[in-house]
Amino acid sequence: CYENGWGVDSSDEEAVRLYSDAAELGHDGAMYNLAAFTEYGLGGLDRDEMKAMELYRLSAERGNDNAKLRVQEFEAREAVHQWQDKNVVPVLRSSPPLGKSPHASSPTLTDYL
Repeated sequence: CYENGWGVDSSDEEAVRLYSDAAELGHDGAMYNLAAFTEYGLGGLDRDEMKAMELYRLSAERGNDNAKLRVQEFEAREAVHQWQDKNVVPVLRSSPPLGKSPHASSPTLTDYL
């Protein structure tokens, strides 16, 4: 109610307090909402993706489908970052200088200018 102002004045800070209380009691929906507030730094919370991920995982473990999707998104993003670190950066470091072709017969950027 406080997050959206349904029947009360909207207050993200009060929503955080109530979500925190409910999350401590094991409510998966409150954990999910608290994770979202933490992820985006809402309601006076510091923005903290790692803490948000922990809350999403706890919510997912309790069966929250939205939290399961967020966990999958975080894991996919992390996998992409790891792949990029292993594959893209080394390729860029080993690439020939701009305008120089690794193959003598291949056109270079300067051939098109």
